[in-house]
Amino acid sequence: LSNRFQALQDQLESQDMDIESQWQHTKETWLGTCEEVLGRKKPEHKEWISASTLQRLEERKEKKAVLNMCRTRSAKERAQEEYTAADKEVKKSVRKDKR
Repeated sequence: LSNRFQALQDQLESQDMDIESQWQHTKETWLGTCEEVLGRKKPEHKEWISASTLQRLEERKEKKAVLNMCRTRSAKERAQEEYTAADKEVKKSVRKDKR
């Protein structure tokens, strides 16, 4: 690009759009440019953590989300018990992998 702000300048010249479409266009422009220049961030994990441990981490994360979404006290208690058990499994598995 010879002019770094050409995409935004083109947007300002077309004033017939409403504010929502202008925002969407600006957002798409910024995100597209950032992805083009920087690329996508790749998820990293420690080499010593096994695949089964990573799977248990994902399960624990899902159980935590369920726990946070519970509305009744009894459902929250059940979800807390499941999350605690999953947390213990993850910690045990990570300790085993670390050795």
